[in-house]
Amino acid sequence: MLKMDGRHTMDETRKAEGWTDRKKGEAMENLQTNAMIVNENDHVIMTTELVKGGQMLCWRDAGGIHTLPALEDIPKYHKAAVKAVKQGEQVLKYGENIGRALADIEPGAWVHTHNISDYPEVK
Repeated sequence: MLKMDGRHTMDETRKAEGWTDRKKGEAMENLQTNAMIVNENDHVIMTTELVKGGQMLCWRDAGGIHTLPALEDIPKYHKAAVKAVKQGEQVLKYGENIGRALADIEPGAWVHTHNISDYPEVK
């Protein structure tokens, strides 16, 4: 995030991915979080309730509250992408690799077994 003249602005990558940001302390009426992120490097958030396609995913991190439109229905406790992931790239959750993208994954998409591969257990 960038700060200019005391006002909160969003970096261009996040803007291009459809994120909106709210500065800490700004009025946030009608905004209720429905997802959580564990590590700032994660590619995914976890929903805490069913999120319907078109509904805003809303989560909080150290930078404030963020929103992103869900591209499809995302079941409770499932993953949604917050960053674009190209086919073959690693998908991160908890700051760890949880698999590879089987196809390009857009921000707001449901992330599950249909679009990420299992990651082999380390022995």
